[in-house]
Amino acid sequence: MYLDLLALASYQTAPPLSGNELTKAIDHLYKSLDLLEGARRRVETGILDALFTSDDLAKGWFQVNCCRVYTENVIILEEYLQPAMGLINDAKCMIDSLVAWELGMTFNGRLHIINCLNEAESAIRGVVEEMEGWVTVSKDDNLCPNCGRRYAYGDNYCSGCGSRLSQETV
Repeated sequence: MYLDLLALASYQTAPPLSGNELTKAIDHLYKSLDLLEGARRRVETGILDALFTSDDLAKGWFQVNCCRVYTENVIILEEYLQPAMGLINDAKCMIDSLVAWELGMTFNGRLHIINCLNEAESAIRGVVEEMEGWVTVSKDDNLCPNCGRRYAYGDNYCSGCGSRLSQETV
């Protein structure tokens, strides 16, 4: 799905990031997912330490923003990361509001926070999947044995000659 979206956005199957930038961006997203998962678990179990949860959400938002430093030119990824950042911020604001107003967590409030975090995690995981698809083992591993043209890691058919790529070369 994401590869089709990238094609619509006029990108080739080659990643628009260098290898170093790609690994740094993926690392930031994994850090964000870890922080968001911890915050979501605390909210789900009802053991809400608002200070730690709010801090984890702020750090998770920051990690997504650090990833965006590398992916800002990839419009299709931005369309997933920006709403994810908004959802993280929404969840953080809800928790901060509970603390500021000295209120407890209501059932509906907890559901809204969990829903925001689930949707944010889903968007971030989709971007991570796409970016991990761009990671290749080595430069020579992505050459078609028939025509010698480069192909994206994970492709089943060569775009140059149309031949099926065997499982050993993919």
